Amino acid sequence: MKEANRPGLYRWILNQKAGIDRCILDPIDELGRPVRMLEVDRSLFLPVIHFNDFVMVNNIFDLRTLSHRLRFRIHCLSDLVKALEIDFKQVATSIVGVKIALAYYRSIKFEKTTQSDAERSFNEIFTLQPLDWKPNLLPGTVLAYGPSMKEAKPLQDFMMHRVIQLAGEYGLPVQIHTGLQEGFGNVISNSNPLDLTNLIEEYSDVRFDIFHGGYPYTGELATLAKNFQNVYIDMCWLHAISPYRARCALSEWIETVPINKIIGFGGDYSFVEDTYGRSVLARQNIAKVLSEKVDEGSIAMEDAKIVGRRLLRDNALKLLGLSETG
Repeated sequence: MKEANRPGLYRWILNQKAGIDRCILDPIDELGRPVRMLEVDRSLFLPVIHFNDFVMVNNIFDLRTLSHRLRFRIHCLSDLVKALEIDFKQVATSIVGVKIALAYYRSIKFEKTTQSDAERSFNEIFTLQPLDWKPNLLPGTVLAYGPSMKEAKPLQDFMMHRVIQLAGEYGLPVQIHTGLQEGFGNVISNSNPLDLTNLIEEYSDVRFDIFHGGYPYTGELATLAKNFQNVYIDMCWLHAISPYRARCALSEWIETVPINKIIGFGGDYSFVEDTYGRSVLARQNIAKVLSEKVDEGSIAMEDAKIVGRRLLRDNALKLLGLSETG
């Protein structure tokens, strides 16, 4: 790997080895936090971004950081909403989707919240003061703390609804992490895709790209995709989580969900070499499932080839609003 790490590595691995034209880029920093990276080689990468800094704003320093980045002062809830709209407009033409991965921190059930409740939650930020400097911290360090998760939830829910509304206004799909979380000690019930039902139902003009096949809630996600025309199943990471469960779920989905609503592969990995490995695994899994369908007589061989192309290419192009060349 070290020897091969030279200019052209990504194009060789992604294009030539893995047969991937372009990747959805969702970069993170060394602490696993999402970062924005819009200036990329668009012949290889298509960016998505998070709006966590608006949804999860929790203290005066969060607000100051947003104000400084956008050069827009934020004093009340309407200012925060306006700042989000300004930011969204600036990036909308540079991204192919909005990413939500908040199940690592809270439930993905974003309830309908009144503006007055959200304003009250926002105002709580200004009632709490930063902690004083402590000797065990670096000189000049200030710890900020804000409302509890329960107190902050109305504001978070309100802002998330506005993010979804803006995605609809700009015609962008929304990618949402559901199911298994990376690491240890996470709360799996935070990420049940059924908790998205109210968003899916209210914002019928928004395309929801539901990640990881919802594992272990694969049946629940099948029901959502079957009942709502704006829900898509994305198998990114699922082949690596459990190849067996990925095959079982795909076999069921092919019989349950319209075939144009299943995205068959996503590497979901930080290292390009492993993206190639996962592409091989995904092809093997999809081939096994389709071969079984052909052998049992439920799908003709020519139809199976069409399904395979849809799972690995055509469905993603349509979901993201891309052409073969654009």
